[in-house]
Amino acid sequence: MQKNKVFQISILFIVSLLMVGCSATKVEPQTREVKVSPSSLLVKGKKNYKKNEAVKFEIDTGKDKGYLYVVYLDKKGKKEVMTPSKNKVRGNFSFPKDFGVDVSATKECNNCKEEKTTVYVLLSKDPILEIKSMNKDDLVDLGKKSKEAKSRGLFLEDGNVLVQKIEFLVN
Repeated sequence: MQKNKVFQISILFIVSLLMVGCSATKVEPQTREVKVSPSSLLVKGKKNYKKNEAVKFEIDTGKDKGYLYVVYLDKKGKKEVMTPSKNKVRGNFSFPKDFGVDVSATKECNNCKEEKTTVYVLLSKDPILEIKSMNKDDLVDLGKKSKEAKSRGLFLEDGNVLVQKIEFLVN
């Protein structure tokens, strides 16, 4: 009987040590952060265009594969979203040839010497369902990799979106 009590007390002591040890260990909550990274996505093109000249640039997704979007926003907030395919793509693309569009350089200002134009190129692992509702601030935030863009929940998973922008002047 005495051995049985000692055995039970020993078991209780070991269990209590394990419980105290477990409760003393602080478990940090895991957070998921959307990573917006330039990675291997490259965009190359001219830095200057004449008014009405055809806009052309090259896109290289490198090793990354995903849904490719080219988004242009004018100064008034009008947006054009162009994609080369409804499926995931990888490789080199010529804009506008591979997108099935013709794009000419334009200026909205009449008496200015030149005007800057910015085009955003996004490569996403998943389709960006809200691409049509995104505004200039969303794209600018993505380009800056800001916490504000992340907090708006624009994209779904870790490391989901690669962003590059190309800027050029229209004379």
